[in-house]
Amino acid sequence: EGMFELVAASGFISQAKGATEMHIHSAMADSDGHIFGGHLLEEGNIVYATSEICIEELSGIRISKNPDAETGFTIFKIIQP
Repeated sequence: EGMFELVAASGFISQAKGATEMHIHSAMADSDGHIFGGHLLEEGNIVYATSEICIEELSGIRISKNPDAETGFTIFKIIQP
């Protein structure tokens, strides 16, 4: 809990089954300079002032999310048609 500064973020914003999905990893710093990392969640990421974000659209590819038999996780796969 508390106020943190977003110092880095990367991930995907994609369309799947008619819905927008986001999978964003972030690094945040507290007022003492300690860095914490993790996933941004759909709720609870309140911006108190501003946040500078650059979003780049990638054309000619498709991002698919499928279960991986080896790890058991659902993973992203980039498909170039």
